This record gives sequence, C-alpha cells and structure tokens, in this order.
Amino acid sequence: MRFSAILLAALLVLALPLTARAAAAELRVNEGKLFLTRDGKSTALAEGGLLIGEVQGASLRYAGIAEEDAAKAGVAAGLYLFDDRGKVAGFLPVAEADMVADVLISPGGKTLITDNGSSVLRGLQFFSYPELNALSEQYFSCISTESPDLFLWLGDDRIVCTDVNPELTRKCPSENCQPLSVVLHNPSGAGSTVLFEGTMLCDFELLSVTDNKLTARKTCVGRPADWEEFIPD
Repeated sequence: MRFSAILLAALLVLALPLTARAAAAELRVNEGKLFLTRDGKSTALAEGGLLIGEVQGASLRYAGIAEEDAAKAGVAAGLYLFDDRGKVAGFLPVAEADMVADVLISPGGKTLITDNGSSVLRGLQFFSYPELNALSEQYFSCISTESPDLFLWLGDDRIVCTDVNPELTRKCPSENCQPLSVVLHNPSGAGSTVLFEGTMLCDFELLSVTDNKLTARKTCVGRPADWEEFIPD
C-alpha cells in the first residue's frame, strides 16, 4: 500500500507540465533592452547587438531572436512583439528573425507585415492581425522613388508600390534604367496586378494614395537611348 502511494506520487510529479517543475523563462523589454527573467533573475540579452524596433501602426515593439541566441537563452527563435508594458504580446516563428528591418500593421489593424529590408529583392511576410496567422510570403523589387515610403496601403489588405518591370530590359549602362511600373500586391497570396505598366519609352512612379485613389507620375522619352540622360553620374 505504501509503495503504491509513493509510485502514484512520483507519476503525478512526472505528469506535471514543465513550467510547474521549473520556472519558465520570460522575455521583457525595459528601457530599450531585452531581458530574460528566470528564477527571479533578469539578464540582458545580446546587449548592444539586438535590434528592438517600433511597430508602425500600433503601440508595440518588436525584437527578432536568431536560432543561436535563442538556444543559449532557452527560448524559441523568432520575432517577438511586446506591449507598452514590455511584456510579450505575440510571437511569430519567422526565419532569420534577427534580420527583420521593419514591422508594420495596416491602417485598419487587420494585417501585419514583416520586411527584411533588402535593397535588392524585398521580402515581405504577411500575417493576419491580431491572430498572427501566416497569409503569404512575397519577394519583389519595390523601390522608393518620389514616395518616402517603400509601399503604400490601398485599403486595409493590399499594398501598392513602384516596381521594376523584369520582363523588359533597356540597353543602358545602369540597372536603374529598367522600366518602372506601379504594382498592387495582395497579402493573401492571390498574386500581383500591374496597374500602370512601364514600357521601353515610359516609366510610372507611385506618388501617393488618398481615399483609396492612387496618384502616379508618367515619364516618357523619345527613344530608349534617351534614358541615359536620367541616370545620375
């Protein structure tokens, strides 16, 4: 009888969740630094080398933790969202989360975007918000021209930007001579739509979006070789 009681007690201990047997690690942001708290002790993670950014469109901050740093800290690798109290408000299992350069939430608060910040091929990942369900991952060559932003929102679930037309190549000494188009991208993964298509003679550049109406500038030359005049020295 006594042996059975001891065995039952041991089984109950083993059945307890890990968080009940050992204090779980907790991530927090405080004064611009990321801290790991375990057993009542707080330690700054990767001090000076970890980017903590502001989420555009919400009172949130974010920090990406790479696999190596996550393994050392005993937490999951990915992108963490923090509320205004510094507590974890969400988690995204984003690959190479430490390379995320920007996080944005749509004007209506239904879509969240992570931006890898690449200057060559932009990589954006789209998630529903606040559920944080993955919607799609898209790569394209959006560039910033007249608009101060890389892309602008059209409604609450689509973005529009100035994009390089990869199907046409002008004979110029610079890649900046490729035709520019205004392209709409759908975060749901439904594909992209060219709204104004660049040609060998004409470029289209996104200027603004107001009340779901966009404004673009059209620039044309008389012959393809004339584009060389627009290339800066």
